[in-house]
Formats: sequence, C-alpha cells, structure tokens
Amino acid sequence: MNKKALLAQLMYQSGFTKVVNTLSLKDTDCLRILAYHRVIDFDRNTFPFDVDLISATPESFRRQVEHVKKYYNPISFTDLIEARDRNRPLPKNSLIITFDDGFDDNYHFAFPILKQLGVPATFFISTDYIGSNRVYWFDWVVYLVKQHSGQDLTIHYGNDNFVVPAANAGKANAIKRLMSWMKTNPDENRLALIETLEKELGVTQPPAHEFELSRPMNWEQVREMANSGMEIGSHTRSHPILSQLQRDKLDSEIRQSKAVIEDKLNQPCPILAYPVGGKSAYNETVTTLLQDCGYEFACSYVPGINENPVQTQGRYSLKRLHVEEYTDDAWFANMLTLPKLFA
Repeated sequence: MNKKALLAQLMYQSGFTKVVNTLSLKDTDCLRILAYHRVIDFDRNTFPFDVDLISATPESFRRQVEHVKKYYNPISFTDLIEARDRNRPLPKNSLIITFDDGFDDNYHFAFPILKQLGVPATFFISTDYIGSNRVYWFDWVVYLVKQHSGQDLTIHYGNDNFVVPAANAGKANAIKRLMSWMKTNPDENRLALIETLEKELGVTQPPAHEFELSRPMNWEQVREMANSGMEIGSHTRSHPILSQLQRDKLDSEIRQSKAVIEDKLNQPCPILAYPVGGKSAYNETVTTLLQDCGYEFACSYVPGINENPVQTQGRYSLKRLHVEEYTDDAWFANMLTLPKLFA
C-alpha cells in the first residue's frame, strides 16, 4: 500500500473524512465529475479483455452511489446548462456521474442501481458500436494479445516492430506499447495495425461466449435508460483519437454521432466526452468544431475538479475524477472530499 492509500485509510477509518463531509469543509462550489467505464463482476486471472476498463463491481458501485447521494448533490449536464443559461450558481456539492464507451454492463448492472437510488448519470456512447456485434477496438487489441500462445510473434508495421509474446508475463508491456503507439499515430495507421494484428494472429472475432464479456449496449437499452432519466452523450462514432483525424473524418465523428443520438432518442445531445481524453487527445480544431456543431460542454479524462463550471471558459475541457477497480471505499470518499490531494 502506497503512502496516499495508507493516508486515505487512516482518514476514513478514523472518521476524519466523515467529519469533513458533515461540516462541509470541502470545496463546495466546485463541480465534481466521476468517470466510470465498466461495472461488472470478473476474475482478473481469466478475463479475456481489458481489466483496466473495469471501474467497479456492482457491490462496490452501489456503495459509491450511496455515498454520493448522502454527501453530494447529483446533477446532470442539463442542469449545468440551465444554470449557465439562467446565470445562477450550481447547488453546493454538485456532482455528475459519467460512463464512457457504452458497454452493456452499464445497462445490466449500473443502471438498475442508479434507478433504484434515484441518482442520474450520463452515458457517453460510441454510436457505431451500439447495437453491433463488434468489440470496441481498444478491448479487441487487448484480447488479441492475451489470446496469443505458442511462440513469440513479431508484427512488422512500417518502420516499427511489435512483439506479441506467448508468455503471460510479457503481455502487459506489449499491450501498453501497442496502445501508446495507436493513441499517438494517425488514425489510418491505427486501423491498419489492428488489421495486421488480426491477420498475423489469425483471429477476426472472439467466440460468442467471450464476446458476451465485451458487448456494447443496443439502442433499446440506451432508449430505456434515457426514458428513465439517464442522460446520453456522444463519445464519437468509432472511438478514434480526435486529434489524430483529418478534418472530414473529424467532422463525421463529431457531427454524425450527435445526429444519430438525437434521431434515435428524440432528444438533444449537447455533450461529448473525448475518447482517451488526455490533453493530447483533443485540440483547438476539435473544440472549435464542437462549438460549431452545437455541443455545450465536453469532458476530458484529465483528473481534477472544475471551478466556476458554468462559465464559458473551460467548458470544452471539463476534468473528471477517475474511478478504477482498485478504488476502495476509503479512496473513493477521500477523492471526493479532498480531490486536490487524492485525484
């Protein structure tokens, strides 16, 4: 356990975190936005896809939402837009729960908990995947590397070589290098390398029983959540790195994902979350196009909280607090109470 994790445990178990919450000693005027990906029970040793995308088990997610409901004011981006338009402050301790991608465990496990507890959340979906029989490309890369066995395989692409190891011990580093390359190279190169991996490894899709572990939602599920008070935002069409796209493809990813959501759900889609979402995942060209397309706010994946969130400055680079599988109750509570220390 590192020093910060130990400090979080001591603060939580001693009751100090609860005192800070109860006495409202935390930053009450800042907007906290939680970032989740997946909520599912899993076995880390046998899970064939990316375990790092799993934010919580259903049990831990319930405890987290109960904590949010007790100490914070859960709101939606619609509330944020209304506060801006009416020039009024947000409620104290405002917080938005968000999910990225659109995995169907969001519907099966997260949504029932949110609905039962009466807490809204925003689900950012990549529209090309919704209702498809496709694995999200980033999960697919992890799967391809994990399933490889026999002998180490070297993949040649351009001037780069990538080793796909047969032994489990080397797979994590191989995945890390592949992902880093794909996130920092032009989009057409990313797609071509994935195609090369499929060809060299001789795999084009997972067996049906494994695909069930990485299935996108369908539109009926998304529509049910929207009709039950959940908010649906864009996560682009195909989850590319927006800063790596040519202008015509960028326009398609941003504009058409918004249009599809509005058509399917018959409601506006004024918000977007950047795929990957680090500072290099978007740029001024991207944010200018967002404004031209009618988006009101956009979320990055940069950690932190948002001061003066109703102001126009920074509305296309909202920060979020990451919830990961290792986020225990103590860290979660302290991350919200003292985000400048634990984010």
